[in-house]
Amino acid sequence: PLFQFPLNYPRRCADSAQNGPGNCFSAAWRPWTTTFATIGTEERGIYPQPWLTDIAFDRGNLVIGLRDRSGDQYGTDTLDNPGDNIRYYGVSAGDTLRAVSNGSGGFVLESNARAGGQGTGPQNNGEGPGGGEYYFTDFAPPFNDESTIGALAQIPGHPNVLVNMVDPIPLLGLSLVFDGGTAWFNNDTGGRTKSYRIYDGSRRTNVGALDFGKANGLGDIVAICNPAPLELGNRVWNDLDCDGIQDANEPGLGGLTVQLIKNGVIVATTTTMPTGGYYFDPANVPGGILPNMDYQICLASLPAGFGLTLKDTDSSANGDIRDSDAMLIDGKACIPVTTGGPGQNNPNLDFGLKLNPPTITCPAPVSVCVAAGATSSNVTYAAPTATGDGVTVTCTPASGSSFPLGTTTVTCKATNTGGEATCSFTVRVTDGPGITCPTNIRTLTASSTGTAVTFPAPVGRGTGTTVSCDRASGSNFPVGTTTVTCTATNTCGTTTCTFTVTVELQAKCDTLCYRSAGYWLLNLDKLPGGTVVIYGVNNNSGISTDKFRSIQSALQGNPFGGPLNARQRFNREYVAAQLNILHYGGPGAPTVFNTMWANLSCYGIDFAPITLASGVLTRDSMVKELYMHITLAIQSRNDADLAKLTTVLELLNGNNLLGLCN
Repeated sequence: PLFQFPLNYPRRCADSAQNGPGNCFSAAWRPWTTTFATIGTEERGIYPQPWLTDIAFDRGNLVIGLRDRSGDQYGTDTLDNPGDNIRYYGVSAGDTLRAVSNGSGGFVLESNARAGGQGTGPQNNGEGPGGGEYYFTDFAPPFNDESTIGALAQIPGHPNVLVNMVDPIPLLGLSLVFDGGTAWFNNDTGGRTKSYRIYDGSRRTNVGALDFGKANGLGDIVAICNPAPLELGNRVWNDLDCDGIQDANEPGLGGLTVQLIKNGVIVATTTTMPTGGYYFDPANVPGGILPNMDYQICLASLPAGFGLTLKDTDSSANGDIRDSDAMLIDGKACIPVTTGGPGQNNPNLDFGLKLNPPTITCPAPVSVCVAAGATSSNVTYAAPTATGDGVTVTCTPASGSSFPLGTTTVTCKATNTGGEATCSFTVRVTDGPGITCPTNIRTLTASSTGTAVTFPAPVGRGTGTTVSCDRASGSNFPVGTTTVTCTATNTCGTTTCTFTVTVELQAKCDTLCYRSAGYWLLNLDKLPGGTVVIYGVNNNSGISTDKFRSIQSALQGNPFGGPLNARQRFNREYVAAQLNILHYGGPGAPTVFNTMWANLSCYGIDFAPITLASGVLTRDSMVKELYMHITLAIQSRNDADLAKLTTVLELLNGNNLLGLCN
C-alpha cells in the first residue's frame, strides 16, 4: 500500500469530556459491528467505528477524514435497538488527521500535534497519534473531544481545509448543541479559523426531529467554485523592421485604447501600458470573459502615421507568441478570437504596427546665375516637404553643394521604418553674359562725310548669349570719334562694352629724319651748331653743342657701360632729338616748323595714351605737343612724367647706328 497507519492511537472522550478520561465515554476506535451496540448511558448511542470516507490534498500532503460509522447507524430520539423501546440519540466521534510527504513518494503520519515540523496544538495531552492532535480544535466543548464527521474539502491554494462536524460553534449553550456545520482548520497551524452552522439541530426531547442532532447529520463537502477566469491580451508594438515578428529592440506602444467586442457591442476597454501590454480579465470586463465565446479585440483607432504590419508570419512551433495577429475588419485593426474553457487564457494576441511609408514633395526647379567666366556655384535650395513619423530626408547633391554649369538633377529620399519615397528636381547654373569689344579703331579718309568702317564682331561669353552693337560693322562713320556700344544678353541679364572708331581727314605729314643717340655718339665730329638742354645740367639751361664732353656724356648715358637710370635714359634720347632738329636748322627753320604740326603717328609709331601732369599725349598728338610736355616736366622737375616721355622719344629716335631715319 502507498500509506497505512494503525488506529490504536489515544482519542479521549466521545461524550461528557468534562469528566475526563476514565470517567467519560471513550472515543477509542472499535471494530465494526452489524448489531446494536453502545457504550453510552442515558439514551446515548456511542460506539466509535472508523470509516475512511475522505482524503484531501494540501500542497502534496494528505488530510485524512475518518467518519464514525455509528453516526450513520443511530438517529436522534429514534428506536435504534430492536430489543427495547428506548429512543436513542447518536453521538458521532469521527477524526481528522494529517500526513506529510516524505519526499520519496510516501507519507508520514502526524505525531504529538506536529506534522512536517509544523503545528501549534498542545502536545502530550493524550489525544491523537503520538500523544497530541494536529487539528486540535476538532471538538465541541465541553462534552465532545472528537466531533468531525469525515467530510473534507481543500481548495488548491487556500490555507484552510473545510471539515464537516457536530456542534461547529465552539461555545456552550443549549441553542448551540445538536447542530451540524463546517469548520475551517488552518493547514499550517492546525487551529480553527472559523465555523459555520448549517443546521440548528433539535435536542433529544424533540421526538420526531428531522435532523440527526449529534449523529452524522451531514454528508460530503463539495467546493462549488466559480469557473476559472479567462484572460485575453498581450502587446501592441512598433514593428521597426516590418517583418511582423517582435524583436528585442522593438518598443511597445503605450496609451492606446483597446476594445473587447462581443456580438458587435463593446463590452470592455483598456489602455496599453507604456510597454505596449494590455489585458482583459475580470478586473476590467464586467461579468468576466465568457468561455467558448467569439470575441474581437480591436484598437479604437490606429495611432497617427501607423498601419498594420504583416499577419501570422512566424510559422515556427512557438511563432504565435511573437508574431502579429491583427487584421483590418470594417476599417479597424482587430484580432478575432474564440475563447476556450474556463481558465484557458490566451496571452498571445499581439498587434504589430508599422509606420506608414513617408511621402515627399521636392521644391520647384532652381535656376541661378553666376558671373561670366565662372564654372560652378554653391547653390542652396529649399528643403523638400516630407510627411510621416520618424522621417529622415536626404538629398544628393546636398543643398549648399557646388553645382557645375549646366543642369544637374537633385534626387531626394524620405525614409522611415515603414519604407521610403523619392522625388527629384533640377538645378540649372547659367553663367552670366560677358563681352569683349574690339580695340579702338583709327582710320583716315579723304572725304569730309566720313567713311565705311568694318570692325571685328565682339566676342560674347555665357550660355545662350547673343551679341548686338548700336552701330553695324561696315556702316559709315563720320569724321571724328564715334563710340560704339555692344551688348551681350542671356537669361541672366545683359552687359556692355564700348570701343571707339576715329575717322580723321587725311592730311600731309611733314617729317624729319630722326637719328638715334647711338648715331650721334659715333658722329660727334658732325654735331650741328646750336644749344641743347641736358636735364639736371647747367640749371636746365641750354648748352652749346661745342661742349663736346657734355654732349658725349649725355649721349653715352653711363660712362662705365652699366645700365642707365631714368634720367640718363631721358637725357640720351632728348639730346639726340634736339640734335636732329638742329641738323635741320633749328626750331625756327621752316622745315622744322612744318614738322612740328605733324602728328606723331606720321612717324609710324604707336603707343597707348600717356597721362601726364600737363595733359594726355597720344599717337595723334602733334610733335610740338611732345616738346611742350617735355619742357613743362623739366621745369617742374617731374621725373615720373619724364620717364613716360622717354619711351616716346625712344620710339621717335629709333636705335639705328647708321643714321637711317626712323
